[in-house]
Amino acid sequence: MNILGKVAFLLLIGGIWCQNNRNNAKPSGKSPKKSGGNQGGDVGQSPPVVNLTPDTGSTGGTGATGSIEALEVLEAVEVLEALEVLEAVEVLEAVEVLEALEAVEVLEALEVLEAVEVMEAVEVLEAVEVLEALEAVEVLEALEVLEALEVLEAVEVLEAVEVLEALEVLEVLQVLEVLEVQ
Repeated sequence: MNILGKVAFLLLIGGIWCQNNRNNAKPSGKSPKKSGGNQGGDVGQSPPVVNLTPDTGSTGGTGATGSIEALEVLEAVEVLEALEVLEAVEVLEAVEVLEALEAVEVLEALEVLEAVEVMEAVEVLEAVEVLEALEAVEVLEALEVLEALEVLEAVEVLEAVEVLEALEVLEVLQVLEVLEVQ
């Protein structure tokens, strides 16, 4: 589309340039030679007729100025058409650029959403890992407490056994004393 617009623009500029060259030709004593067919970019237009002989019957030369004015109007129309084509091409290019920008923005938004989702998933995994670690610590602490309680109970049992043995020894001694006294 961009290349087509440039080609159309160059063709229009070339046509305008040819028109200018044809209009700016200075009249001389010799008439320019004309070959068969149409030259330049005006297909379907007849070349303007310029009266080079002085007009003795009237004071104003309206025929030549009318032809020049008609050419100027045609050139102005061609310039306007060229500008309209260029503006249409620029509008189309602007629309394409906007669509491309919107597509890029959508892609960036999707990437941001995916990044946020990944971050959230990572945070959830880290939180789960932390909870699992805390649970493992709590389990270890509970096991340590149970082992300590078992040790304490074992110590208490041993102490109780020793106390009982000591009491039995004392009772045996007392019984022996009573027996000796008798």
